Amino acid sequence: MISESLKLDKEHKTFGGKLGFYSHQSSTCNSEMKFALKSFVICYLLLVVGNN
Repeated sequence: MISESLKLDKEHKTFGGKLGFYSHQSSTCNSEMKFALKSFVICYLLLVVGNN
C-alpha cells in the first residue's frame, strides 16, 4: 500500500520521450520503493513522391 504520494526523483529526455525515476514510501514493505517509467511519442514521417 502506498502511504505517501509518488515523488519524481529524476527525469531524463530520451529518444522520442522521457524517462522518469519515481519513489514512494510503502507501508506494506516498510521501506522506500523505487521504479522508472518511460513515456514516448510516436511520430510518423510521410514522404510523398510525385510521378515523373
